[in-house]
Amino acid sequence: MKNYKFKTLFITVVLLLSTITQAQNTELWGVTFLGGDYNSGTIFKTDYEGNNQSVVYSFYGNIGGFPYRNLCEASNGKLYGMTSEGGVNGDGVLFEYDPTTNSYTKKFDFDGSAMGAYPFGSLLEAGNGKLYGMTSEGGVNGDGVLFEYDPTTNTYTKKFDFDGSATGAHPFGSLLEAGDGKLYGMTRDGGVNGYGVLFEYDPTANTYTKKFDFDGSATGAYPFGSFLEAGNGKLYGMTRDGGVNGDGVLFEYDPATNIYTKKFDFDGSATGAHPFGSLLEAGNGKLYGMTAYGGVNGDGVLFEYDPATNIYTKKLDFDGSATGSRPYGSLLEAGNGKLYGMTAYGGVNGDGVLFEYDPATNIYTKKFDFDGSATGVYPFGSLLEAGNGKLYGMTVYGGVNGDGVLFEYDPATNTCAKKLDFDGSATGTYPFGSLIEINTTNGIVENDFGKQLMVYPNPNHGNFAINFSQVYNNIEVTISDLNGKLVYSNSFTDAETVNISIKEVPAGVYLARIQSGEKKAVIKLIKE
Repeated sequence: MKNYKFKTLFITVVLLLSTITQAQNTELWGVTFLGGDYNSGTIFKTDYEGNNQSVVYSFYGNIGGFPYRNLCEASNGKLYGMTSEGGVNGDGVLFEYDPTTNSYTKKFDFDGSAMGAYPFGSLLEAGNGKLYGMTSEGGVNGDGVLFEYDPTTNTYTKKFDFDGSATGAHPFGSLLEAGDGKLYGMTRDGGVNGYGVLFEYDPTANTYTKKFDFDGSATGAYPFGSFLEAGNGKLYGMTRDGGVNGDGVLFEYDPATNIYTKKFDFDGSATGAHPFGSLLEAGNGKLYGMTAYGGVNGDGVLFEYDPATNIYTKKLDFDGSATGSRPYGSLLEAGNGKLYGMTAYGGVNGDGVLFEYDPATNIYTKKFDFDGSATGVYPFGSLLEAGNGKLYGMTVYGGVNGDGVLFEYDPATNTCAKKLDFDGSATGTYPFGSLIEINTTNGIVENDFGKQLMVYPNPNHGNFAINFSQVYNNIEVTISDLNGKLVYSNSFTDAETVNISIKEVPAGVYLARIQSGEKKAVIKLIKE
């Protein structure tokens, strides 16, 4: 019976793969803050080349307006997001968009005092299949709420009211589901000292627990980004301000022992100041991040932190015109093992740069200078590595119309090309978030190499087999979550089938990037 099921699955997958093509089914999706028919923002999609671009929805009035962050692709194949304003009460909405039927549905109106207002973070799909998020204001105390939305039952439930001094206020980042199945987050303000708190929410027990009060000078103030769960099971984050020097700190929180430990004080000119993005754990087990200010030139730094040795190392001082200035986003580790990022300002034209950093050689290379009307101005979000091995991102301003651009960078050829000019009323204005990649058939980003692959079972509880239909040499497999965090990396030689395990990571959707020489594919894995 097992062999029969295996053969049936194999035939089904092969037939499915043979009917799809990359050009037809793989698209880049995102939102713009303004523009569209009513100048309240859009949901848009395009292909890799910037062709077949269309606005699938223009926000307006009671339906919601001004989406600020990223879309969330749920395991049901639908997209979910929030607008920072609009809706019946003017406090924002939670929405669903179905790429299969091309239908937009407003699912919930935030209403201020009762259910929250002005969500600025992104949604998280937890292992229980429900979506979780936070609003920056509203709720009973006006300090924001933590909520749950169940796509199956179409039910919104407020789970917790932040209250200022006791439990925190005004969360601006997003939640993280850790390996223990609990959700962790931070508030920008509030707590006993008024500098923000670190908290835990248990979806199973429906309990909120404040874990730590930031105190300003000693342990940091105003955490702005989101958590990273490292391979050692601990959580890492940064505060924008506070610490001994008032320039922010890098910290560790251990859920197993409930211990917060400040690991490093940024100090301004020497080691950087005021980090705005989040940390990245690279394949070498070290953490990488950037500060928006400080360093020798005052333009920010790129740094490395080694959790094993507790050593912080500044790797680069941004210097304005030559290497860029003010990195506000986060880094991406690409399939080639190198890190890529952007600065919002600086470079030859003062409009920002795209750069590469190689952890193995400690070499920084500026790859592209944005230049205003031609290729865009001020990239604020983070990069996406697509299934074709190329990187995609957006600038907030610039381009032919001054409304921002969508661009592509190819690490293999070292070429950067503008793919789309946003134009206001037609395609939107000011994309502040990042792109996501959608395949409307099977979650597999398809190419000739990808058509040979069979993954089974998918979904499952963490043990996957990948069959290549023939023997390949030097196979590299890396797996990341949808925020770009690397959770698995391994190499295989002379294999037709490889077995991988991600049993220790939380349930959710992951992207497996598979490469053998010049052949590449990306596969969506669903871990139950």
